[in-house]
Amino acid sequence: MWWQVGRLMLAVLVGQVVLGAVAGASATPAKADPAADARTLYCLEPENTRPLVEAAVTLGTARAGRDAEHLVPLSGGAGLTAAQWSRRDPAAFQRTCAALAAERRLPEPDAPAPKWVVDLVTAMVGVIAVVLGAVLTLGSTLFLNRRTAAMRAAGDLHAAAGAHYRACRACLDGWRDLKGGTLEGAMDAPLEVFTAELRRIAGRHPTWRRPASIGDAAKELDRDIREFAWPAGRTERGERVTAFQRRLDEVNGRALEIAATLERPWPGRSRRMRRP
Repeated sequence: MWWQVGRLMLAVLVGQVVLGAVAGASATPAKADPAADARTLYCLEPENTRPLVEAAVTLGTARAGRDAEHLVPLSGGAGLTAAQWSRRDPAAFQRTCAALAAERRLPEPDAPAPKWVVDLVTAMVGVIAVVLGAVLTLGSTLFLNRRTAAMRAAGDLHAAAGAHYRACRACLDGWRDLKGGTLEGAMDAPLEVFTAELRRIAGRHPTWRRPASIGDAAKELDRDIREFAWPAGRTERGERVTAFQRRLDEVNGRALEIAATLERPWPGRSRRMRRP
């Protein structure tokens, strides 16, 4: 008796477990597909019914119905609306709906430009390329020519300033022993070449005032050396020679600064050349 009761209770328990599993399985919602759901909602909108029917007929997923808003499944039967067709033949509906949605998202192809427009643009591009190449070539040529002229002028000024400095220095050293008078004539040619180079640079750079002022300072120094009444005392002569040499060093240093500006025309150096 107890054994039969146990078997009955076990059978009831197993049955409850089976029923619960079946009920749980039936209650479990189908796996969601947001993209498919979105396409379904889009294709079932009233304004998309006719495009959907036309797409189905074009793709061969359904046949035309009695009007533009009904279609007949390939399996046969009466005409269906789009909503009815989605439930009757979901695979064919989803294929057609996906194609319609994709087609709506495709951009409209641009109309090709007329041939004369293409030819004109091609010709203009060619002309612009030729003109631009010519401008660049001309600009680079002018730049190189100007750069070459500036380097040549800097070298000439270096040489002229050096020759003037050596001639003046030799004359001043001679005056220490009252022999400078015989060396004054050796300063003539270096002074003339030095001031000529300064005038040439001033002509090429009209806004620069330093070259002219340095030329004036060199002439004034030359005149003062020649006209100075040299004292008999060696100590006094040495002091005057030192004073003249300081002026000579200043003139030579300012000339070398101009040469450096010609070699490396930085904005700051060019501005300094405009001040006397």
